[in-house]
Amino acid sequence: MRRPVLVLGIIVAACAHAEQPEHAAGRALTHLPLAWQLPRPSLTSEPVASFAVLLPEATAPRRNIQLAARALNGVSVGVDAEASFNRLVGERTEENGFVKATTLFMGVERADWGGGVCMVSSALFGALRFGGYEVTERHPHSRPRDYMPIGLDAAVNYPDLDLKFRNSRGRPMTLHTRMDEDVLLVSIESDVLPVSASTDWVPRPIVPPKTTEYRSAYVRKPSLHQAGEVGTPGDRTWRYSPAGVVLSVVDRSDYRPIDQIVLVPSAGD
Repeated sequence: MRRPVLVLGIIVAACAHAEQPEHAAGRALTHLPLAWQLPRPSLTSEPVASFAVLLPEATAPRRNIQLAARALNGVSVGVDAEASFNRLVGERTEENGFVKATTLFMGVERADWGGGVCMVSSALFGALRFGGYEVTERHPHSRPRDYMPIGLDAAVNYPDLDLKFRNSRGRPMTLHTRMDEDVLLVSIESDVLPVSASTDWVPRPIVPPKTTEYRSAYVRKPSLHQAGEVGTPGDRTWRYSPAGVVLSVVDRSDYRPIDQIVLVPSAGD
């Protein structure tokens, strides 16, 4: 039996649409299907689950993605053992070969060491969830990411934010990663039976942004410095069958609003 490779977006025109999944909601994800069925990758055995993301065009994040993916490739995790993404990949520093690329910090994009690595942790998180493994630590980004369905991202930042998981399925598991021109694929191999996983995004009430004024001697009239953005918190629910894995899981994602910042003239100007 071929097991599905879970892919975000349209990878090849010849792919066959898998059983109709829930569609991701949110930024640039309104009409993207969550799952597509492709021929299985040429690994040593069939994967329990795989998840793929489209790679960015920029060179810098690709360099960081490649380093993190190589660090995960071939890692075996024993039964009931816990693994840490940060421990496996290591600190994202220049000494370790990482470069500066765009990251998300408090809702604002900026350049930092290891930018792009969260694409690897997010793809791993997707494979773990669709494979029915226990995730013991996961953090959402401050706002949804356009490379993942909403609620399926996993933010990492050494050493504070980590993605940790436990091999909860009773047999050893091995991680495999593969990159080509456009796609990063993360797969989990084990001799356990695959599970059927279904998932839904359940939004919570939208959180409006606040407006903050900053006085400046360099402006003569109020001007918008940073546009505000609503927060879109919610929960991604998971249901599994057959028995042998946790039957239901909820991943909470508190995507926060981005405050609007307005520059105003200093008092007395």
